[in-house]
Amino acid sequence: MGNRVMEDLKTANPKEVLEMFVTEQGFDLRAPEAVVRVLVTTVHQNLRKLDPELHMDYKILQRHLA
Repeated sequence: MGNRVMEDLKTANPKEVLEMFVTEQGFDLRAPEAVVRVLVTTVHQNLRKLDPELHMDYKILQRHLA
């Protein structure tokens, strides 16, 4: 997801210097003048369908819903 967002931003403004850092909760997008933290979650009904081998930790995703 972070790579897709980064590609879209670079397409929209190719001169912008951006960096992306994956975090435990999602990812951060950084530019010289700003940082955006993107927290990943899902709808409440899907929390019980999560596969621990594939998805982020249940508790982190649940916390982002608050």
